[in-house]
Amino acid sequence: MLSLSAFSVISLLLHLGQGLAANVWYHRRCDSWNHGCNVCNELSQSYPNSVFLPGSAVFAQDVIEPWSQTCQTTPKCVFAPASAEEVAGGLAILSAAKQTFAVRTQGHMPVPGAADIEKGVLMVTTSLNSVRYTDESKSVVQIGAGNRWLDVYRVLARDNLAVAGGRFGPVGVSGLLLGGGISYFSSDQGWGANTVVNYQVVLANGTICEANAQQNSDLYWALKGGAFNFGIVTRFDLRTFSVPYMWGGSAYYDASALDPLVHAFASYAVAGGGSSDPAAHSDPSILYNATTGEVLGYGIYMYRGDDPAPAALKNFTDIPSTFQDFRVAETILGLENDTNPVNFELGNRRQLFSSAALASSAEAVYLINQTFFDVIAANPQIKDTTDLGLTKTYQLFTPGMIQAAEASGGDPIGLYDPLGSGILTVVYGGNWADAKDDEIIYRFFQDMVDELNRRAKAAGLYYDFVYLNDAAPTQTGAVFQKYANGTALPRLREIAHRYDPHQVFQILTPGGFKLVNAPPA
Repeated sequence: MLSLSAFSVISLLLHLGQGLAANVWYHRRCDSWNHGCNVCNELSQSYPNSVFLPGSAVFAQDVIEPWSQTCQTTPKCVFAPASAEEVAGGLAILSAAKQTFAVRTQGHMPVPGAADIEKGVLMVTTSLNSVRYTDESKSVVQIGAGNRWLDVYRVLARDNLAVAGGRFGPVGVSGLLLGGGISYFSSDQGWGANTVVNYQVVLANGTICEANAQQNSDLYWALKGGAFNFGIVTRFDLRTFSVPYMWGGSAYYDASALDPLVHAFASYAVAGGGSSDPAAHSDPSILYNATTGEVLGYGIYMYRGDDPAPAALKNFTDIPSTFQDFRVAETILGLENDTNPVNFELGNRRQLFSSAALASSAEAVYLINQTFFDVIAANPQIKDTTDLGLTKTYQLFTPGMIQAAEASGGDPIGLYDPLGSGILTVVYGGNWADAKDDEIIYRFFQDMVDELNRRAKAAGLYYDFVYLNDAAPTQTGAVFQKYANGTALPRLREIAHRYDPHQVFQILTPGGFKLVNAPPA
């Protein structure tokens, strides 16, 4: 691997257009390649500073080091457009050539094919990284699609402002918002997508358009959770709001505190519990080492304001912990590093998410926990995998979140609240070291979700929903089928056909969450 200094020098030369010898080498090598490489040549001729082939440092950074090794592929080239106009021009070349491609921002979706492609073109949007206000009121911020949330928060913190963005700084803006997006402010803001007032979108025909409540309003609705099925979003314009202070932090717990942790969340999640305070947010997790059998607890807690001991979260802060770092900070930026899971920075592991949902209740909290340990006990083969770590994280979509989403004009996700206490989702996470264990681990995760769904149905708590940003590869087809209790899919398909009649974003971008792959509702 190139050293940082070597990487910097090569990148600088390429971006200044001075990497002539390297470009000659690329084209010589490319001459012997097939159709896909010819497209890379055409892209390179039009955008010489934005195309990188195998052998370049930029290619190595974007391809050889994906966040999840399950998404390791070898594209023909990397196209890193520097503007919406370059996205449009590049897309026109790809469409005309009928060349398959994938689009990636930060690449934290561990679904093979969602943001990577074998023998196609990988479009990387990280150069679309501007963050600026629309006017002096600073009520709306325009965010380039290639940003990380950490970079956005750094700009907003100067003015004591925030947006309903990602909870973890390294995560990309685009993927989070196109899947809906959970934030620390969801209880009174809804999905992050509900706070988008305008999208800048490059359509399949190369047109750059704006989608908002007045222009292309059907596309505006579809993008609030409709993922990468309609165009390439190059900019998101989000409402800002004042957050001069945030209380929060994280805590680790040993095995003796696991029952109190689950009890605390059961009390928090019910109507009248701590979750009824819209300023509060809680994401408790159970961590399990499949090799050693060690079990730990972990929690992230946030409260909007400067209360040093928020009553809504007292059940959690009273639990004895092995480590905690709660404090009041100026803006969310002051707490981001303390609540950022280390595994969002790693790039040398295999990763997997899987998700299920129940109508929120104390019974649902306990059911999720019991099922987790029962399925682990029923699958002793996972102990023979290489360094498998498992997580089970509760995520509560409060009644306030559901109401805020509706009040914003709605979205394709269309959550409803069957018991009046919100929706409780669980995200199962796994990370491991060796590809030989993939089949065992994927099957284990499927068993976990199937068993939880079976028990939830028996208890009358099943909720037919899969959160896109936490979905497993085996759940990609079902996500849109379940939106809005099965009613959103026909409208999403109609809108996709209107803006992409030749199905560029269904056929030429084959991976990830595709409307064409969703079974009938």
